[in-house]
Amino acid sequence: MAELSPWRSQARHPLIPQLRQREVDVQLELDVTKDVIERRVDRAACPSPDDEAAAGTAAKAPPVPRFTAVNAQAGPAPRLGPVTEKVLMSEPDSRGSASPSRTASPSSTVPAQHRDVDDREWEVCQIVDKQFTHGGVVRYLVRWAATTHPAAVLRHGEGGDVTVVVDGQDFAVCQYSTGAADEATGEQQRIVEWKTTWHNTWELADAIRLVRKYEQAHEPVYGSSDKELKQSRKDLVLQHPHWNWPMTFKSHHDQEHRPDPAKRRDILKPDFVPEPGADYTASFWAWQTDEIVSGQCQIPSAARFLNRPLRQYLQFNGDYFAEELHRTYNAGTTGKLTALYAHMVGLAHRVKCTNCQNLEVPFSKCVTLSTSFSGACTCCQYLNKGQECTYHHHYREFYEEQIRKDLKREREWDPTQLEQHANIEDDGYNSSDSEDSGYGGSSPARHDAAAIDADSRQRIDKGKAPARDNPAASRGGSAGDDQPSQDPAMNNSQESAGSVLDQARRERRNKKRKIMKTEAQNDSLSSEASWHPGSCGRSWQICRHPTIGHVRPPIEDGSLHPPNVVFNNQRFSAGEATDEQVRYIISCSTCQNTTKLEKAWQDALEEARTDGEVLDIGKETYLSHLFADWLNEIVKMACPTPSLPPRVDIDLTLDDD
Repeated sequence: MAELSPWRSQARHPLIPQLRQREVDVQLELDVTKDVIERRVDRAACPSPDDEAAAGTAAKAPPVPRFTAVNAQAGPAPRLGPVTEKVLMSEPDSRGSASPSRTASPSSTVPAQHRDVDDREWEVCQIVDKQFTHGGVVRYLVRWAATTHPAAVLRHGEGGDVTVVVDGQDFAVCQYSTGAADEATGEQQRIVEWKTTWHNTWELADAIRLVRKYEQAHEPVYGSSDKELKQSRKDLVLQHPHWNWPMTFKSHHDQEHRPDPAKRRDILKPDFVPEPGADYTASFWAWQTDEIVSGQCQIPSAARFLNRPLRQYLQFNGDYFAEELHRTYNAGTTGKLTALYAHMVGLAHRVKCTNCQNLEVPFSKCVTLSTSFSGACTCCQYLNKGQECTYHHHYREFYEEQIRKDLKREREWDPTQLEQHANIEDDGYNSSDSEDSGYGGSSPARHDAAAIDADSRQRIDKGKAPARDNPAASRGGSAGDDQPSQDPAMNNSQESAGSVLDQARRERRNKKRKIMKTEAQNDSLSSEASWHPGSCGRSWQICRHPTIGHVRPPIEDGSLHPPNVVFNNQRFSAGEATDEQVRYIISCSTCQNTTKLEKAWQDALEEARTDGEVLDIGKETYLSHLFADWLNEIVKMACPTPSLPPRVDIDLTLDDD
């Protein structure tokens, strides 16, 4: 693979447009007081040394180094009129902020390239527009708040255009005005109003509230034709509707704060050595954006990752990538590359999986993303231990299935019954005469109990009784051999105890046969199609399939209904129902209806595989957006009625007093 170009200079990055080609006229508004005009005339006639130094610095100022990638120019900015200067004697706009440290007065010998602007001071005012670029990457047109910068930072072009170099890229200035001088250095300040620029979703991690506001106000409307339905599914795959969900969860870590800009590093080639504590986020996304737009990305539908908000910055575990270990991260493979994508936009669990707790892992957090890696975390995927991850779908289904089987065994089998019969047998046969009657020191009760336990370890075929030792043979003789005569009372006692034993064995066999038959049915269900409803017996019964149906959550103390309950008078529009509400609706549904919903989900997965795509959403999200009408029908028929108001006792007696 060819070596990647570092994301540093504007000339080497193919996505940065050249904004110095247009020509605008610079007009000065002279609607100021007479004193201000006189000071301008005097300054033009006899410039001070400070003015000459400032003018010389502005004319030959090199690019200001290393702004954040959030401000990266991703497309041509629209023309919004000429650059004008307004001379204001007031304080800067409250939305703007003073320039950061390391600024100096014009007479200082500190060169201009040492100046920078704190990237955290850039504030988004509004999301204006949205577009899908080549490859399916979503971009938003951003309107920035005004910011305050030293006058020496502004670069005046030959045609009169004014720009500011941000991380090696030109940002066009819509207009600027003169603000108050810096109190500490006395340097002249400029209040800059920026032109709107296009940015990807991941770049707007701190402005998700505005993205949500825009998306909710411009929700797309699709028709009922097959073409429009297919387009809606494609859009849903490319852009996850993250604005419908909060950014904070109780079971997951919150979104990470922006790292120190000084920690940013570039990815020079796919197989690189991560530096502990370094931030590779901006470099990785710039590289992948170029790959997706050019059609060279090795991951199908990789744009679905870029269309999600950023939750974790790309920082590696210093213990795993210690310098003395000489470990590299090969992002040239599909699995390792997808792990980087998923790690930055996935959810970080507060409770780590067992591998992340016990092993050395490449990332400090245990992160999973929807259906990526079948639910396994990115650390387990990197270590090729995905199926061993606690959050892997198969692992969780197996674990839940084992719990379900154990609970069922506890409900159907009562060990006290066998203990009761064993006590009866011991009382009837555990005597000194048993050793003298040819039993070899072993009572029949213990022998039969051992036979029953041996039978319980084997699968019982339908219609066949478990094999048992012949009681007569165990005594050392055949069934027809004559036995010494015994007391009649003793014979009656043995016959009575023997009948109890036979009954206990029959009940034991019947229960064991029933349990094994149920387990065999469950095992056969797991090997069939996942939407098979046979575990519930009838199509009109409530579905209790372990993967299709959902068991209702327990009711908390003091509540009439479980959490996320849906009543039969509720109705949902497309995408309104949450995952928990969809699960509750399915838990109330019959086998016939859950089969239809599962069939629709399986068809969507098959269509995505046919198109070479991967659905990056779960079943509940898919049903909530595209099958809201079906869910509403189930709500109407199967969900409970809202709780009635408290009972009020009314006295209907006709007493006069």
